[in-house]
Amino acid sequence: MAVSRKRSVISTLVLLAALAGCTSDKSDTPDENDRPDSLTRSADPSEGRRDNDDRDGNGDEDEDESQGQGQTSAGTGQGDVDVLLADQITLFGAGNGTATDCSVDRPAQSPAVWMVSTSELQLVAHVSLCLAGFGTDQEIDVTVTAGSRSYSVTAMPGPGPVDFLLDQPPETLFDQDKLPMYDIGDGTLQSGMWTFVPPDSARAQIAAAGGVRFSATQGDTRATGDQPIALPEEPDRIWLDAEASILPDPGFSHRLVVFGYEPGRRIPVGLYRVEEPGSSEGGAVLERQLGIITMHSSRVTVYQVPADALQFSTGGRGCITVPIAKQYNCPSVA
Repeated sequence: MAVSRKRSVISTLVLLAALAGCTSDKSDTPDENDRPDSLTRSADPSEGRRDNDDRDGNGDEDEDESQGQGQTSAGTGQGDVDVLLADQITLFGAGNGTATDCSVDRPAQSPAVWMVSTSELQLVAHVSLCLAGFGTDQEIDVTVTAGSRSYSVTAMPGPGPVDFLLDQPPETLFDQDKLPMYDIGDGTLQSGMWTFVPPDSARAQIAAAGGVRFSATQGDTRATGDQPIALPEEPDRIWLDAEASILPDPGFSHRLVVFGYEPGRRIPVGLYRVEEPGSSEGGAVLERQLGIITMHSSRVTVYQVPADALQFSTGGRGCITVPIAKQYNCPSVA
């Protein structure tokens, strides 16, 4: 009899346990609304990275050279990017730096052809072309060879000083017929200054070769020289077109050059509302993501800013940027 009662109690406990399992709270199963937000943002570009397994063995993305600037999309979600846009950023102002000077790094030999920069000579640096030992009364044919490709430009000597207010196009030396040169004395000619961003195919060749070869010819006078060019390693962004930084007008070309990230990285581009429109410093709040770029093998990618981002819809002032450690001189839109 005692055994029968014991079995009855056990059966009752088993039944209660089964009923409890059927009516258990769903809190143990993640609800869709309780999942971590895939758009959690970080101001630090080193956070939020993912493994990029679709690159080839040397760390570069498999790309057609002609598609370097085309590696962009208008995606608004951040689930498929390697760095995340921050909801809020702090803006900092900085000066424009110094001008180039061909007399500082002039080679010992003459004639000579070379390029100078305001800092390290690398892609996206501010540069000028220099010539020494050539006459000022005749055009000079200049050839730039990047890997297997060659480009020609005609240097046009003229009196100095250098006109630094007239920026040359970023494709100078690679997509331009004539380049004004200024006599700065001591037999040296110097061009104006420009942001060194060659076309996609040339950038890919420069990245592979580590630089370019110059040759310059004026009658019987000829000079050649190898010019090492580094790739940018610190993430940053600037307006590529000079007029964009002066007057954000939809009639102008508005290209943002993003650089310094590892090749193949997917980088979001964001539009921010500046909290203090009259200042280059202060806070800014993310309005929306404009698109996503895939970093070119040269560590430089050009992004065409959509026209609707140039007229800031909420009034005041906006700026367009990417995730970087410190937001100096955020590219502005009205």
